[in-house]
Amino acid sequence: MIITYHGAGMVKLQVGETIVAINPIGKEAGTKVSRFGADLALISLPDPLYNGVENVTFGERVPFVVDGP
Repeated sequence: MIITYHGAGMVKLQVGETIVAINPIGKEAGTKVSRFGADLALISLPDPLYNGVENVTFGERVPFVVDGP
């Protein structure tokens, strides 16, 4: 398992080819955001800064989004 902290509360978990993004940074954050394709996006806050699903949608990978209970 590879755990990468991207700043501003965003964490990327990778096990083999499976990628999970937790609180992906949105474009409104004003910081440079790395783009990658995730299989699952977990969003814990209904805030545009932590709802950057478009930043973890890359190529043919479109994440399954969990943004509520």
